[in-house]
Amino acid sequence: MLSGRDLSNLGKGKDATLALQAVSEMFGDAYLNAKKNHRLQKLWSRADRLATVELYTLGVCLIKLKKSSPGWLKSTIGRIKKQPPTSSQGFFTEILYSGMSSLHESEITPAEKSNSGYDFSVTLPNNTRQFVSVKNIDSSEQYIKFQKRCSNLRIKWIEKLRVSHARRGIRVVSTRVLLDEDFKALIGKIKSLNLNSHQNSLQIGAEIKIHIFDLPPSEYSLSSKYISDIVQVFCPPPESELKRYLKKIRDAVVNISKYTPQDEGNSRVIFIRTHVNADFDYISEEINKLVNEQSGGVDCIIFYQPSYVRDENNSSLLNHCFKFVSSPRYALKMNGADHFIMNIPVGYFSQNQSPVKIIDLESGQSTELPPSYYFFQKGDLYLQSKKDKDGSIYCNDLGSPALGIRKHGVFFDLVIEAKGTPKSEDLLII
Repeated sequence: MLSGRDLSNLGKGKDATLALQAVSEMFGDAYLNAKKNHRLQKLWSRADRLATVELYTLGVCLIKLKKSSPGWLKSTIGRIKKQPPTSSQGFFTEILYSGMSSLHESEITPAEKSNSGYDFSVTLPNNTRQFVSVKNIDSSEQYIKFQKRCSNLRIKWIEKLRVSHARRGIRVVSTRVLLDEDFKALIGKIKSLNLNSHQNSLQIGAEIKIHIFDLPPSEYSLSSKYISDIVQVFCPPPESELKRYLKKIRDAVVNISKYTPQDEGNSRVIFIRTHVNADFDYISEEINKLVNEQSGGVDCIIFYQPSYVRDENNSSLLNHCFKFVSSPRYALKMNGADHFIMNIPVGYFSQNQSPVKIIDLESGQSTELPPSYYFFQKGDLYLQSKKDKDGSIYCNDLGSPALGIRKHGVFFDLVIEAKGTPKSEDLLII
């Protein structure tokens, strides 16, 4: 939907409106309003700020590509519509790459649909060519299972709070990956808890610690009708989670090497959009080896890791992290012939991964986790409204104090949410 969105600070003048109109016109309202659980359809049905930022970014890219590559864009949109709900991210990544990338003098040309080795090519003024393969490494099945198990754990925690007439938070910290049997043990422990006792710290074995904590203080009391809660869970990922990034990158190198010609005038480039918990420190050594191999399988790898983060003032922003790994061969072939430009529609350009920080809402202290860690944080705080001297009712403490935590105002039987606060801060198409 176009109406009801906060378009402030998105481009100049009517840029934001034109970008959203481009999404509507090129994908069609029939597709966008269909409730088939596709990522773009989910964004289109939401009016929160994050959804609007993603749609604006897509729309800016669509406007550019409609002028430069209309045939390719129409074909790619058609392929997105035909994909199952969870299989379209790779095509969105191609739109973002070609929509945000440009050169001073050269043009980025989409490859033929039947091409197996690369997605785009660039012919530079010095007559050298670059073959660009665009890849996407999204969240793994294991990570998705972890999130679902945590969501189920939260359901059980809220049930416990309801029968105990309590309003508290729970934090689970593990020194190893949490398995299905661990979540079953956690649920069993929750069911047996006496929340009226003073026992706030528990353990399951030597590796899993449970901490029950008070919800953050506020000038407003918590509603007695609605259940306020916070659930935090974090643990290291399985070794396979770390290794899968290396495997997919190696596979991409093998593919572009197999299907593109190798000679002194060609460069092979891989542009990879990675999930937010890809750990560059873990994969960087291996990537440097791949790029600098004498066989010349690939000359340059560009990593793109977008994330929706909070700054020191708790303001939300879109961070575009780019990591460039190239060989001396690549520099010699470019030889200053042209320069790539990344045009970011909204957000910040960075060469550093966004840190993952856990805020202790009791003490205000933060703990930084490794980027690869599995992390879950959800909570809803229902704040009872107050009555002023003149009889007016108010609650001015709405919003999101931390990632995944939302504050709601309760006015009699009516629950009010802060406008623009998303239920989830996961990126869907960027």
